[in-house]
Amino acid sequence: EGGKRVVAVAIVANAASPTPPCGRCRQMIAEFAAPETPVRSRAPSGEEARYTAGELLPHAFGREFL
Repeated sequence: EGGKRVVAVAIVANAASPTPPCGRCRQMIAEFAAPETPVRSRAPSGEEARYTAGELLPHAFGREFL
């Protein structure tokens, strides 16, 4: 739809507790979102974990290195 930036990431998994994103997803988040972008993971119980993109993948290889 013409969007140019990621403003937030939501993860919902059918698990007992909030599930963090996998390594591949973390790399995609690092490439397309700013380090301060909020990332929220929620379980069906309503329990939630909160991160920033930078916390999930510190020292990420991003476009600034190209």
